[in-house]
Amino acid sequence: MAYYLVDNYSIMTPFFLLLFLNNITSSYAKSSNPHYCPPSSCDNYIINITSPFRLNTDPKHCGYPEYELSCDNNLTVIHSKNDVKFLVRSINYGNYTIRIADSKLDKNNYCSFPNNFLLRENSFNGLSSYSYHSGEDVKLRKQIVFLKCENPPIEVNNNYIDTASYCNGSNYYVVDGGFNVSDMAIGCETELSSCISNQVVVNGTNTSYFDIHNHLTYGFELSWLKIQFYNVFGDYCSIDYSDEMRSLRCRHRSFRSIDDILIILNAFTGVLGK
Repeated sequence: MAYYLVDNYSIMTPFFLLLFLNNITSSYAKSSNPHYCPPSSCDNYIINITSPFRLNTDPKHCGYPEYELSCDNNLTVIHSKNDVKFLVRSINYGNYTIRIADSKLDKNNYCSFPNNFLLRENSFNGLSSYSYHSGEDVKLRKQIVFLKCENPPIEVNNNYIDTASYCNGSNYYVVDGGFNVSDMAIGCETELSSCISNQVVVNGTNTSYFDIHNHLTYGFELSWLKIQFYNVFGDYCSIDYSDEMRSLRCRHRSFRSIDDILIILNAFTGVLGK
């Protein structure tokens, strides 16, 4: 006999059962599985690299190739598909995000500028610049643009952030990546692009280049949850944190019977239990 959830609530939701199963399989794997992969690291900040991520020096059965990281001078790094190097600042297995920052930046040198990098949805294997939360896409990062200007863009100064006050001799101005090219001041041209957290306000009134540079070195987040759900279910799903039971919600499917829950568990065992 199949048991059904009532109004999408259940004492044992798919996510709860997933955690329960993972705890059991993890404990068993540590004691009896010769292919168990202990956490790896290459610096003092990222000390628990586990599946789906892997270091390029890990055994081949650990993690997934599309989530491969590497060590560079004792720093954990990740490369985009067009080979731009980023430093891994943190990996949060609780909310399925990885925070990365451009490798060219020096926190103590405000004349250090990032690589020219335009982030697209397929810039990193298996990572998305969107998360999916309570039925809505949540944008995790925003693009910013460095303009090179012959003269100070006085007529649009509120939208332009001058870098010269923190980097003598610089003629760069930072603007939000969503600005209209038609609004670009005369004598300015696009020099490079980079990313920061989507929560940062970018304008010359409330933000200085001191703030921008600090946000650049802090980095921005990408999520692997949405991609993993899509790979397994062919649908965009998320954990509904507004539900105390943390139900699993998808755009085009609902998991209501115990049979459906078992399908979820079996699928996740293959994707997350490696």
